[in-house]
Amino acid sequence: KNLPYYIRNVRTATDKNDEKGVMMQAHGLKGIAANSSANRLRESACQIELAAKSSDMSKVRLMMSDIEHRSEEFLSAVLAVINEEEKLE
Repeated sequence: KNLPYYIRNVRTATDKNDEKGVMMQAHGLKGIAANSSANRLRESACQIELAAKSSDMSKVRLMMSDIEHRSEEFLSAVLAVINEEEKLE
């Protein structure tokens, strides 16, 4: 399982208004982000998880663009590092 998988599943659960699904997927995303040192993404996932836990799906929906932006930002940074390393070889 990977980052895009969790982002997609958080979005799907949000679209279905599935609080438990959002909590589970956001929790998984939070773990991936923490293991990858993606701190801003981890914090966004944590906020979404907590909003779903308190049944605040309107806040979850508002935060989806933030979490999608943070994941794109993180993936772009990873790709930049990979491209730099390839240039050095």
